[in-house]
Amino acid sequence: MRITTLIIATGVFAAVGVGATFFTKNQYNTALANQIAITKSHYADMGLNVSRDVTQSDWFGFTDVITVTADSELLPVLGLNEEVDGAVRVSMTGDCQILPLYVTCEHRFDKGENLSEGIVSALQQVDYSFRSSVNALAGELQQTLVTSEVVLNNQQGKITFRPLSLTSESNLSLSELEVEGTWGGLSLEDSPAGAQVTLDQVNIKTDMERLAGMLYLGEARLTIEKLAVGTSAQSQVSEVEGITLKTVTSELDNETFAISYGVEANSVATVQGGIPLRLTDFRTDMAVSGMSQQGLKYFMGVSESGMTQSAADSDAMLAEIGKNQLTLAINQIAVKYNDIPFSANGKFILAPFDEATLEAGTLTSKLSGKLAILLGGAAPEQLPQLAPMLRQYQQMGVVETTSEGDFTTTLTIADRQLSANGIIITTL
Repeated sequence: MRITTLIIATGVFAAVGVGATFFTKNQYNTALANQIAITKSHYADMGLNVSRDVTQSDWFGFTDVITVTADSELLPVLGLNEEVDGAVRVSMTGDCQILPLYVTCEHRFDKGENLSEGIVSALQQVDYSFRSSVNALAGELQQTLVTSEVVLNNQQGKITFRPLSLTSESNLSLSELEVEGTWGGLSLEDSPAGAQVTLDQVNIKTDMERLAGMLYLGEARLTIEKLAVGTSAQSQVSEVEGITLKTVTSELDNETFAISYGVEANSVATVQGGIPLRLTDFRTDMAVSGMSQQGLKYFMGVSESGMTQSAADSDAMLAEIGKNQLTLAINQIAVKYNDIPFSANGKFILAPFDEATLEAGTLTSKLSGKLAILLGGAAPEQLPQLAPMLRQYQQMGVVETTSEGDFTTTLTIADRQLSANGIIITTL
């Protein structure tokens, strides 16, 4: 009896294992099919095609080949028109192992077709690891790309790409997506021109949910530790430290959408002809709200007809944007110029408009709003070139002085007129 029970139990577990393996493989195929379908639906009209072939398959694993083909018409958009001859085709082979409820794959890029010798040589120098995995029970897909440092030398100079680590996590339908990565940056030395470019420590993080097609809502943040551009003689040098770029897209209660932009930099230093200039504590926080879903696509650069914007795209974008009232909120613009503070904040409204408004050149009649501006009181001493202009503006009454000695004004746009502190400056 015990032996019979053991045999039956073994058979049950084997059946469960086979069923789980089949389920897992099916989940992986579904996730990959979703990725390819979304990509093809968006990029097919641009001349980009993606296909997948399974070259070997059994209960314990499979091998597949994913091929990306870019037609010759698309190459100029990708900046490859001078590097290749004809359509470009790049393949990636995946060796996958199947476990009950889990799939792991190791991917490798093949040489490709119609790539130039320079591109092939550069790719061959990259030491990388590209892995993906599917947790069928949790319905999760994870992909990880890690590269080593690469140094490329030619007659023009040397460029060094530092290590990269990029990880993405999503559900199997790709409706939820998180991407996180770190890149050591790069350094470029241009021998003939004597130019030097350094990009240090880049970090990226996104957390998004798909709204439709390739359009996602959520937050994306990019940070850069330092960007420096200069010449060997150091006569022209620019350095930016502590850069943060942030974009947030969201849906509002009235079924319209908003997109906000934030840019920060701890310091921006430049030397032009031996004259130093320095910006510190640079901050911007702006948001555009009230757009439709189609309008959001245009703002996000998710074009329906390709990666380049045609005249038809521009006309369609203006027509779509004109349907709703848009609000531009300038929550903050702040910076210190050679330690002199400057700040601005305000809000502008663009009322709905149509093609007739554009043809008549009266779009400015739809625009209204205010912008409050403040400039530190030490500006005339630190920036003497501004002193005559500030005195003139004070005499005109368009600039006032606060009790702390700072300069202020409020710009107003209404009825096609631009005014400062209530004094009309010009007609728009």
